[in-house]
Amino acid sequence: MGWRQLDIDKVHLALIVAGGFITFFCYFSEVFRKKLLVGEAVLGSITGLIFGPHAAKLVDPFSWGDHGDYLTVEICRIVLDVRVFASAIELPGAYFQHNFRSIIVMLLPVMAYGWLVTAGFAYALFPQINFLGSLLIAGCITSTDPVLSALIVGEGPLAKKTPERIRSLLIAESGCNDGMAVPFFYFAIKLLTVKPSRNAGRDWVLLVVLYECAFGIFFGCVIGYLLSFILKHAQKYRLIDAISYYSLPLAIPLLCSGIGTIIGVDDLLMSFFAGILFNWNDLFSKNISACSVPAFIDQTFSLLFFTYYGTIIPWNNFNWSVEGLPVWRLIVFSILTLVCRRLPVVFSVKPLVPDIKTWKEALFVGHFGPIGVCAVYMAFLAKLLLSPDEIEKSIYESTTVFSTLNEIIWPIISFVILSSIIVHGFSIHVLVIWGKLKSLYLNRKVTKSDSDLELQVIGVDKSQEDYV
Repeated sequence: MGWRQLDIDKVHLALIVAGGFITFFCYFSEVFRKKLLVGEAVLGSITGLIFGPHAAKLVDPFSWGDHGDYLTVEICRIVLDVRVFASAIELPGAYFQHNFRSIIVMLLPVMAYGWLVTAGFAYALFPQINFLGSLLIAGCITSTDPVLSALIVGEGPLAKKTPERIRSLLIAESGCNDGMAVPFFYFAIKLLTVKPSRNAGRDWVLLVVLYECAFGIFFGCVIGYLLSFILKHAQKYRLIDAISYYSLPLAIPLLCSGIGTIIGVDDLLMSFFAGILFNWNDLFSKNISACSVPAFIDQTFSLLFFTYYGTIIPWNNFNWSVEGLPVWRLIVFSILTLVCRRLPVVFSVKPLVPDIKTWKEALFVGHFGPIGVCAVYMAFLAKLLLSPDEIEKSIYESTTVFSTLNEIIWPIISFVILSSIIVHGFSIHVLVIWGKLKSLYLNRKVTKSDSDLELQVIGVDKSQEDYV
């Protein structure tokens, strides 16, 4: 009989891996970020892969119980709520009032185009699903990821060279469109699970668009305004100390997440607009250091989440020939999605977005639309909503689309996320190398021009330069 104190628990192993990795990253963060230019998403995913069920087999979240899908949804929900709130308080005060046109164009036309074109690619490449299934897959990857977007809007060489208006636009878009992806996601869900179709349309408009989204925005604004009002008077009468400021960006989104989930509204939009109204007059941001709260939240939650993501990547399903998922289809779908989901439409609407001044900036904004946490959240939420426990038995048994989607939606989405992490995670290397080559070329050009000028001054013919 072994010593009971040395019994190994799977959850405790996960804590060792997570804590050890974060500690290691913190000690060498300057090397990773400034010299190797590798972010938390790449390192976290690699760590999860190494220690996950496909390599060292130390961490397997789906072996902890029968609620792996639900656990993943709630982890993603917390990460997203905290991150979108942090995005909101990073924006300048009254940002939406002064940049409303840019935000609306980047949210509605850009997201709608990306949703439809991605659905077309999915329908063409995965014959085992119908067009509604393709719309659902596209709805999962319609939004841009606020955590991966921190590569551009956070600290680093790329962030310093990005114009402030572009940084703010990317922050606002990535923070808001996670919640705005809900109508696109539920459009397919309602048509799949509610019969007849006219009832599905009614439920989508009344329950999703008006109640979940519109009322969620309104309720978030009310909470943000009330908490800002209370904070103002707490400061006036010296009821709050300096340290407590740093707890608010974590406490408020958790409050919004709980309330939003209980009353059934879009808690992501609720958290984001609570942050917008909370910091409308820069009341909060001017009392804290510029990099403390967002940077701390970004680093901790990014490292934890992407380590978790690395452990749940379904590597065995990436060549799942039985279900019609050969790896070449996944590769083609990922390439088409990353190239065509944003770039063409951003170029098209560039004249309508005042914050995008040049075509070079349009290329930059169109390219940096990473796919990450929200896609994981919606993929597993779809699995839960399409399970036999959530759908009427007669509807579920009338078609095989539910079981098929449940089996293939996560392999498809996870491959796209992995591709996005690789492409957007290493895009900074390409841009830095391009910048250095451009500087080297310009320096050589300037040096050659100076040399020609010197030859002219001393009266040497340029044709004889090689002999001087």
